[in-house]
Amino acid sequence: MADLTLVSVYADFDDVSTAGNRYIPIGPGLAGQLFQVRTVIGGAISGADDKVIVRKNGTDLGTITIANTSSATGDQDYLDFTNSQIFVTEGDRLSIINGGESTGTAACGVTVTIKR
Repeated sequence: MADLTLVSVYADFDDVSTAGNRYIPIGPGLAGQLFQVRTVIGGAISGADDKVIVRKNGTDLGTITIANTSSATGDQDYLDFTNSQIFVTEGDRLSIINGGESTGTAACGVTVTIKR
């Protein structure tokens, strides 16, 4: 069995109901295969589902939908790239784009995991 090393980087939004962007530059030691992007909210949201878009160098890789129905503190959603062949190399940039479609005030944490 091959050695598997997972590394994670974290970004956050003070309020998932406010549109915003976070950028993660891929530097030395982070290059590898994109494994997963996971969100967790710090409270209930309402009004509409929130959309979080993941991009690599400006190209959409997928969207995480944070459902407003029955949302609560600690709810997690994710994009799983386990079976994909999406690699990031030094100099790449990941963008986490929050649409801010929901209402209510809730923090949102985002963890990007890369397999090296």
